Amino acid sequence: MAETKTLNDVTRTDDDGSLPRICPFEKLSPKQLDSLAVWFWKDEVFEHEYGMRVTWARLTPERQMSAKAQWEKDQKKEIEWQRETDALNKQYDEHEKTVRSSGTQRFIARTLELVMPPVIKALRNYTDARIRALREEVDAKLEGLPHDAGVHERGKKYKRGALVTDGGSVFIAQRFTEEPIGGDPPSPDWRLFCQRGKSAR
Repeated sequence: MAETKTLNDVTRTDDDGSLPRICPFEKLSPKQLDSLAVWFWKDEVFEHEYGMRVTWARLTPERQMSAKAQWEKDQKKEIEWQRETDALNKQYDEHEKTVRSSGTQRFIARTLELVMPPVIKALRNYTDARIRALREEVDAKLEGLPHDAGVHERGKKYKRGALVTDGGSVFIAQRFTEEPIGGDPPSPDWRLFCQRGKSAR
């Protein structure tokens, strides 16, 4: 299938008043221009209620410019759609030609080439989702278990079960908190886990 590159590649159609799917504005016949006028103002019901026939000559210059701009815009969309269709058809023809000329082995290879990328993507998405679910499950089971969180730092957030040292003593977090240890009154978020020992003499 030959690719349509520009509107000028299309010859003028028969002068039957029907609008062609792809045609440059300059190649529209007088009857087709009248059809374009009716199409452009199809929502203007009063044109028909009073028996006035919509023709290109009845449109004001401003409306003619608007109709022409809209026509050319729609034609560009048609050309882009035609190009995409031609490209897909070309790809399909090449694939079919490969299948017929190369036998079963190349057919399988080409089919895998087309099918495997979305399959691999789906497997990757499934694996990532399972890993996230397992991590959340493990985090939920480990939540609240005592774990070493190092030296206490003011303003840092700690999970429930975090063991921190402060002033030589060890404290354990009772809940998710960023409250400091001690204070007046002492924060209920922390509980003394191990008292600092006396210095040996």
